[in-house]
Amino acid sequence: MNKTDFLGNQIKLLKKRADFFIALSVSLSLILIGLLAYVFRLHNQQNSQEESLSIQESKSSPYAEEVRAVIENLRYSGLEMLTNNDVSLTLDYQNKTWTLHNINKFDQSGGIILENGNTGMCGELAAYTYKQVKPIFGNDYTIGFVKAAQSGFFLAARDSHIVLYVRENGDSLKDGRGYIIDPSFHKYGSVSEFRDYLFMEQSDTLPFMEQKNTDVSMPVHLAIPIRLKGDYLLGLAVEENEGKFNPDNFAIAIILTKRYDFSGRYLFAIKNNNGSSETFENASLAKSLLRDEQYKALKNRVIYFYDKLMR
Repeated sequence: MNKTDFLGNQIKLLKKRADFFIALSVSLSLILIGLLAYVFRLHNQQNSQEESLSIQESKSSPYAEEVRAVIENLRYSGLEMLTNNDVSLTLDYQNKTWTLHNINKFDQSGGIILENGNTGMCGELAAYTYKQVKPIFGNDYTIGFVKAAQSGFFLAARDSHIVLYVRENGDSLKDGRGYIIDPSFHKYGSVSEFRDYLFMEQSDTLPFMEQKNTDVSMPVHLAIPIRLKGDYLLGLAVEENEGKFNPDNFAIAIILTKRYDFSGRYLFAIKNNNGSSETFENASLAKSLLRDEQYKALKNRVIYFYDKLMR
């Protein structure tokens, strides 16, 4: 066999191998596409079943459409409240607490006023929803407030979340009977549907509503939630600095906490470090969650609070 014939045979062999691998690749690609299509179809069927079950259970709850009409357009956010010009911040160094003043507003009848008519934090949204749905349920049902821990964002008892409990005579939350309305997460259904909630203290009213308290006080290191977006909760907190809390040692921080996490990360913080100011910022992370104007307004508000305290 001469050199030309040998090269020709080698080329033919390589072409056969190339054709084989091309055919094998096409076959494997078709099999993979088929498997992905099957998994996608199965996933959609499961989601459809879960959605149908959720809708069916929701429709079995009393006045489901009327309640949904009240809560579906509510927004969980404290950004608008916090950036109002009349809101101020004070610190109680002796009791290790901090207070936001003029954060709550009430109308002439004593009802809570939501920012833009639909925006507030969980307590404000619960109070607003109570007033709206009470006439719908009439005298056949009793409606009250419940503090709850929620596995996604409000993991501990001290991070309590406010929801509404609707019951008929004889129903008991302890026995798992009745219905829950959570306007913050736009959820309404039987108690059994809220498996990721731990229900705690029940009350007929909320203290800040009963007393028409415009201020909110918190212990240091405990944040006020101010924004829920996707898997993240944004909060405002006042903290000690190196174990000290006095006019020369404190911090004001915007903290980001991921769903199911106990600890958060600073988006922006100012520390009074033995009388000297120290700033921390993660602007890229902040801007991935907030619009530029929102982040700027929130950051400027923290700076404003800090400057007022330092005067």
